[in-house]
Amino acid sequence: MTLGPVSILAIQFSENNFRGEILAALYDLVKNGTVRIIDAVVVAKDQTGEISVQEVNQLAPTVVAIFDPLDAEITGLLSYDDIHNLGAMLDPNSSAGLLALEHTWAERLAQAIIGANGKVVTNQLIMPDAVEEQLAVIATVQ
Repeated sequence: MTLGPVSILAIQFSENNFRGEILAALYDLVKNGTVRIIDAVVVAKDQTGEISVQEVNQLAPTVVAIFDPLDAEITGLLSYDDIHNLGAMLDPNSSAGLLALEHTWAERLAQAIIGANGKVVTNQLIMPDAVEEQLAVIATVQ
C-alpha cells in the first residue's frame, strides 16, 4: 500500500476547553479525501504538570461520538515518546489533540515518484506565520 506523507498535528486548548469547533473543518478534509486520520490521542496537563493521555476511543461516549464522523483509525503510530514530548510542551491546565494525518492528496504523487525510481530527500511543513515573516524580510531587502 502506498501512503501519502504523514504529518503530526498538535492543537492545544487552554484550560482544557475543547468544544469541537475545529472538527467541522477536519471532517471536511477527511470527507473530501484530502487527509486520513491514522492516529489520534488527547493529552492533558494539569496545574501541577501531571500529564494524562487517552486514545480517542477511550474518551467518554459523548466525546467519542463527536469524533465518529472523522473515521479515525487508531494505529499506534504515535509513540509514547511523541505523546510525552507533546505533553511537556503544553501549558499547565491545558489539553491537546494530537493527530497523525496522512495526506491522501499526495498518494498519486508518491506512486509516481516510486514508479520513476525517485526518492523524496526532504518534505517539510512550514507554518504560515514563518512564511509570512520570511516574506516580510524579503520585501524589505528588495
